[in-house]
Amino acid sequence: MAHIAGQTPSLLECCENQISSHAQNAVKRQTNWVKHITHFADFIAGILQRRAQRRALMRLSDSALSDIGLSRADAYDEYQKPFWRP
Repeated sequence: MAHIAGQTPSLLECCENQISSHAQNAVKRQTNWVKHITHFADFIAGILQRRAQRRALMRLSDSALSDIGLSRADAYDEYQKPFWRP
């Protein structure tokens, strides 16, 4: 419902505009919330993946470590890193 220039918009038009504005803001807030949750889930997935890879590295034999250019000490150093360090 568009109003003609020079005329005051009706109460219904004002309410529709305000509801529309509130709905848009709600969608933006929800989108931000979803982004934060997604970012946090990605962070946790990265931590779990690094933990699994470091454990797998420790299970390799000395020969297999040598094949990829690492020593047992290198593997242990990687295994000992805190979870937040890539």
